[in-house]
Amino acid sequence: MPKFILSILMMLAISGSAQTPFINFYDNGTQFISSNSVFQNSDGSYLMVGRADTMINAIPGPAGFIRKTDASGNLISTDYYSIPNTTGLEFRKIIRTMDDNYVVVGMVDHACVEGTTLQDVFISKIDVSGNMLWYKVYGGEITDIGVDVLELSDGDLIIQSWFARNDAGFTPFTAFHLIKTDPTGDSLWTRHYYHNDQVEQFATTVVETSDGGFALAGSINDQNGGLKGYLIKTDSQGMEQWNRTIDSTSGNYSELVSVYSNEGLITVIGKIYGVDTENTIISEFSNSGSLVRTNTLNENDAQIFASTRTHDGGYALTGETTNTEDPQPVIIKLDSSGNKLWRKDLSRLVQHYPTAIIQAMDNDFILTGNGAGFNPYSVFLAKTADSATILNTTSPISMDNISIYPNPATKFIHVDFSDKVLTTVEVIEIMNMQGRVVKSVGKTGFRNGSIDVSDLSPGYYFCIL
Repeated sequence: MPKFILSILMMLAISGSAQTPFINFYDNGTQFISSNSVFQNSDGSYLMVGRADTMINAIPGPAGFIRKTDASGNLISTDYYSIPNTTGLEFRKIIRTMDDNYVVVGMVDHACVEGTTLQDVFISKIDVSGNMLWYKVYGGEITDIGVDVLELSDGDLIIQSWFARNDAGFTPFTAFHLIKTDPTGDSLWTRHYYHNDQVEQFATTVVETSDGGFALAGSINDQNGGLKGYLIKTDSQGMEQWNRTIDSTSGNYSELVSVYSNEGLITVIGKIYGVDTENTIISEFSNSGSLVRTNTLNENDAQIFASTRTHDGGYALTGETTNTEDPQPVIIKLDSSGNKLWRKDLSRLVQHYPTAIIQAMDNDFILTGNGAGFNPYSVFLAKTADSATILNTTSPISMDNISIYPNPATKFIHVDFSDKVLTTVEVIEIMNMQGRVVKSVGKTGFRNGSIDVSDLSPGYYFCIL
């Protein structure tokens, strides 16, 4: 069967035709609401997912929601979801799948429902009209919470979760949990990574590594009560190969918020915090577990909550300031080596904290998050200009000077440049929707205008110049 690239979206790393930045708030009356993830569609619209308290099965409770806006953040629709015979639902992550639908993952709540556990992992496929096509629930004795999801090249899904159990001595513990399903959500295998040491693990995110395995990131609470960043590497079947603790200075805590994979390396980004201490750590490991490098940012007045891989191969981090009475969101841009390029504090979002960040198709950044303090009744979507354009002195590349065809493609894409562009571009990278560079072609490789993409799986990709 031929393989197709459904769409290649041009992302110019040094310039872009950006839309006007905006900040929009969406209230839920006097009921709690939380936005946990954001996604941009190819038409520029945005989807936010999370939890909104409303009436569930005739009683008050949380519902999973998908809120759609246009490219300017104006609300188009909100769909609420609940499951029969449960007391609540929350969506933690949304992704676009190769069949042009969406998959959401999170947790379903069974509290006070006789004969059930407390929470279970929830996964569902939803079409572009908001209709739930199917859903599956995975759980055990006490609590299982889904936090991240990936689609693999064959359409199978990987769910990252953490679960709570009782060991043989009935001592409660929590651990990383990985579930692989087929494209319809039916389980193929499940793995947990508890080492029978009464040490608690809290999962945050997962990525497919360049060798076909997986890297799981989060934190571990040791027997001395210290919380440390924690990384597990598995093979393609989810069998653990090695783990690493990302420590901080004595007396402080650390947690990993993101993990990325590229060309045989695994990059983790985490936060360090403690008494009068806030900082950010970026560590890089080989697929075999060797530490390549560690970089600590001198940002001791900001706590990081989330990050994203950027179109230029770097990273954008978001969190909130900690040195003021009224915290406000912050964005920190890093290069591919983890060095800070710039920082932006968002004073218009005082008393709101971000939960997720993505880079939009025009290179600007999109944040979603929640109200804080005495205002847990609203969520926000914000678009802020890419400050890297201020630092860039390179002449912009015009799309009029570039042509990529065919699109969609089957075996090759042809890239036509003007002579001016050809002297500027040194490498073309193709990045998948998870931010992983899957192909890199130097100038000698694309001088003839053709790039072989027959080895890529069907899906959406970014072409980065």
